Amino acid sequence: SFYENVSGNSLELNCTVLRHSPAKITFLRQRVGGDGSEEIVADGPSAILRVNRSDSGNYTCFAQNELGNDSSTRRVEIYGLSNVTLSPSQKSYRLNVSDMFSLQCLATGYDRANISWHGIVQSSL
Repeated sequence: SFYENVSGNSLELNCTVLRHSPAKITFLRQRVGGDGSEEIVADGPSAILRVNRSDSGNYTCFAQNELGNDSSTRRVEIYGLSNVTLSPSQKSYRLNVSDMFSLQCLATGYDRANISWHGIVQSSL
């Protein structure tokens, strides 16, 4: 399965073990672009994590008891804008009526951004 979440939100992890004997449950994460190692992110059958884009990866529920062990892995993508820049970066500009002027806005992130421009035009007649 594949799950998506937004950076800054909470990610709820749940793992249900259908056995009569109690099991120790651990959640592991293998980050995207990492060195391939897994890290423990929670112990127990459920956890709520506050996530950001660097938390994307494979999350594994690992259950173990005296009868053996089992695991289930899900891919999680965390998305959201990471950076917005405005060029040039001055806060205000003084222009003549016939002057040409250009502003550029660059937004980078996982998903496509909707960019809106809002401004105040002041006249000094």
